[in-house]
Amino acid sequence: MITQNINQAFYLGDQVKQHARLELMAEVTMNIVCFRFNPGGLDVEQLNILNKELLMRMHEAAIAAPSYTVLNGSYVIRAAITNHRTRRVHLDEMVAGTIKIGGALMKEFDAKLFKFDFLTQ
Repeated sequence: MITQNINQAFYLGDQVKQHARLELMAEVTMNIVCFRFNPGGLDVEQLNILNKELLMRMHEAAIAAPSYTVLNGSYVIRAAITNHRTRRVHLDEMVAGTIKIGGALMKEFDAKLFKFDFLTQ
């Protein structure tokens, strides 16, 4: 079971690397994958705000339930794969959900003249 979870983490890390808007934030060495949505052109604080909102919306939409951590001042999504029921399709769904929600947030961001107003509501 442990080997399965580690293999799944390496798979997820590879999926993150394949998407231009996702950024792997730490080398995958065990069953934990740390990544963030990064469309480019944003500073660290903006990326932190964006990824906090993204994670909350991912939870609300029941896409996946990763946690978060802060690495070197960057807020990152932290997927710790420990469930024996986890399948690659679930990891693919999390990646797709991250990209979809991140894209939607960027449209909101652009529509509000480059301000993260959705956080002050």
